[in-house]
Amino acid sequence: MKVVDSMWFNNNKGTAGIVLVEEDITGARMAYIGVASGEDEKADNELMAYGSPLSLDAAQRIVHFLKK
Repeated sequence: MKVVDSMWFNNNKGTAGIVLVEEDITGARMAYIGVASGEDEKADNELMAYGSPLSLDAAQRIVHFLKK
């Protein structure tokens, strides 16, 4: 898998992020969300390995919530 994009959020308690990845063979895209120890390639890989999957449905629900 390769990282396509990442988005990071910081506050005084730490760093959380969302990483969009693409599967090498099929090209399928997935997103992972979680906390990491920074905002760099190492942190992207941490989320890819240990983050929680972020489904398209969950992302759409967040968009819907923000547009209310």
